[in-house]
Amino acid sequence: MTQDNSVNSLSSAPHGKLIDFEHAEIRSTQFNDEIYLYVAGAKPEDGWQAMLAPRIHHSVPDYADVEILKVRSRQDIKNSATENEDGYQLSIPINSIKGSKGIMLIGANGDKVIDI
Repeated sequence: MTQDNSVNSLSSAPHGKLIDFEHAEIRSTQFNDEIYLYVAGAKPEDGWQAMLAPRIHHSVPDYADVEILKVRSRQDIKNSATENEDGYQLSIPINSIKGSKGIMLIGANGDKVIDI
């Protein structure tokens, strides 16, 4: 059983809505020691874009929460998403946000614990 971090953290995108994800994994780069969380899923409906939103924690949790959200599309939102008719692909560096054991990805279709 994992801990519930939601009472000890704040959303970094409070106006977002949780969406489903189909695949999530950790990847490392060959160029540096950075590791990335990669997530893919179905494209949100028109007028919305997918984003990964790490929750803000007051201390280092065992598993840092990262929400997969849809937010209203805006030109000024910086997003690492690749979207096409088939869906979205997102990535974020996680060295500075991971918990002491890993990441908990939170989506509308459930949570996924990823040990690091």
